[in-house]
Amino acid sequence: MAIYCLDNQGYQYLSHAGLEPSGRFRASELVQREFAFLRHHLQAIDLLVLAERLAQRYQQVSLARMRTERQLRQEPILLGSGNSRVRVVPDGWVDLRVGQLQHCLAFELDRGTERKNKIQSKVKHLLECSGAPYQQAFGTTSLTVAWVVAQGGDGRVEELVRWTEEVLRNAGITHEADLFRFAAFDPAEIEPGRAFFGAFWRRPFDERLLPLIGEDNGGA
Repeated sequence: MAIYCLDNQGYQYLSHAGLEPSGRFRASELVQREFAFLRHHLQAIDLLVLAERLAQRYQQVSLARMRTERQLRQEPILLGSGNSRVRVVPDGWVDLRVGQLQHCLAFELDRGTERKNKIQSKVKHLLECSGAPYQQAFGTTSLTVAWVVAQGGDGRVEELVRWTEEVLRNAGITHEADLFRFAAFDPAEIEPGRAFFGAFWRRPFDERLLPLIGEDNGGA
């Protein structure tokens, strides 16, 4: 698989047209990044493309807002204070409207490489920021964290669900389980209607398979 990055000449061309990407640009930094990181980044972008395709395909669906990981990193949600501050940055975020209903999704793209302690730390930070910090940053109370397993299949999904259940149970906040959904698929291959409306998503403490958007979704 070949992955192409923007170089200085390409950046200058886009800059003259007023289309350059926001934030700092260093071509040398892009070249030095590992393939695994770039693969993760591209699949995270595929999730945003999937949301855009959903809005194009279904008349009742509109994509009100979208933010890439790069944009989110420029304005992260900050938890704590001083040297202990933590930056919370999802792999992407979208504001979908189905009729009059708002469904905001924060994507987490998993490729089966992060261990239990890191996943559980991420779950804790997402829980901590899901109230006032998130509402101030995004101007809405609507939030579902959609954890997409791009490598590892259903076994990895079960693992992530179990680790999330441990965090919720230990903190005595099992009622917050509806914040999370987990599913395994390739964002570049799945049909958008199935990705968002198909009943194959897992929720902590729930044996049923649920849609990401639709019936029984408490994130909207």
